[in-house]
Amino acid sequence: MHFDISLIIFLLFEIRPCIMYNIFRLMFIIKFISCDYDEKSFMSLIDYNRGNYSNLILSCPHGGFLGTNITTLQKLPNAGCFNNTLGRCVYTERDCLRLDINDTLIYHLDARCVTERISTSQMFYLTLAIADKYKNLTKHYPYTILNKATRQYLDPAEDLLMGTFLLESATRLYMDYHRLIAMSKENIKSQYRYGLMIEFVFHKYSQTIYLGYGYDYNELKLRNFNLSKSTIMELLVRKVDPISVIIGNQSLGHFLQLAGFQHVIPSLSKQYSDDSNVKYRPSTYSTEIHSCKTLGGRINSILFSYPIERLRSHNLNTEASWIAQAIYNFINANDMKLLSSNAYFIQSMNYFLCFCIFTFILFST
Repeated sequence: MHFDISLIIFLLFEIRPCIMYNIFRLMFIIKFISCDYDEKSFMSLIDYNRGNYSNLILSCPHGGFLGTNITTLQKLPNAGCFNNTLGRCVYTERDCLRLDINDTLIYHLDARCVTERISTSQMFYLTLAIADKYKNLTKHYPYTILNKATRQYLDPAEDLLMGTFLLESATRLYMDYHRLIAMSKENIKSQYRYGLMIEFVFHKYSQTIYLGYGYDYNELKLRNFNLSKSTIMELLVRKVDPISVIIGNQSLGHFLQLAGFQHVIPSLSKQYSDDSNVKYRPSTYSTEIHSCKTLGGRINSILFSYPIERLRSHNLNTEASWIAQAIYNFINANDMKLLSSNAYFIQSMNYFLCFCIFTFILFST
């Protein structure tokens, strides 16, 4: 038999299962991502990039820049309404509608339930720049899920009620956003033992980076915290001194300070060690749910609240380089690039198949 024909037959019979698996997987991914951007799908409002052999997810829910030109989405109210029975604010269209004098339905909004719905495209481009800088360091592009719609139409960092007001179009987009994160987590889980998701939001009137792990500042300072409530529990349980991962020399805050950011909370820096009045958001709903076992499995999640005012005096690409370097050092310092047992098996099989092919070619010639 001719050498070329025999080699083709060998490849088909020996590697066919792997080839077919990847073909079916590719078909599923293409079908999932394309989704025909018609009036029934809003996937075009999410900027998604499937990672390239990476265990890092970068999410940006508040970087949307598409607003008045979105005709397919209904704008969210700027507030919910207070429910006397529940004793709290609710964010559902049904509960916040009431009959007017003329028997017309109007929104009944409450000043106590005002929700900030401000976005900035700078966060969108900063997150993309961080992904590019991280690729330069590792040669692997991270998974990126970025919301292109302003928070007037969607807030995927909040729970379903507050983030969508249960409007149909916003709910669809909300589900698509978190489905892409869940799919990214599944892909990471098949390759690595540990993964990291960082959600980039912003705050104003400050020069300090705030990192959220599910604990407030006082709990961290007093070491009075419960590991099971953390959004990075997978990482903490592996450490002899878990506090070092949050505010010690293995923390993201530590590496951010080494990279050039002077003000980071939480931190063991003297300027913050005695400050009990520091207030920052320890987590968002999205970082909490994606660190649980649901929605594609558990993943270490960190809330990264960036001081947007810094971009008035600092270059965006420089900021992205510093942040990417800090993330890279954080992942390496905490042994988060370890392959999963499944990945080891697949890698071993690939080496074995390559060896077989090389041996076959060698002896055939």
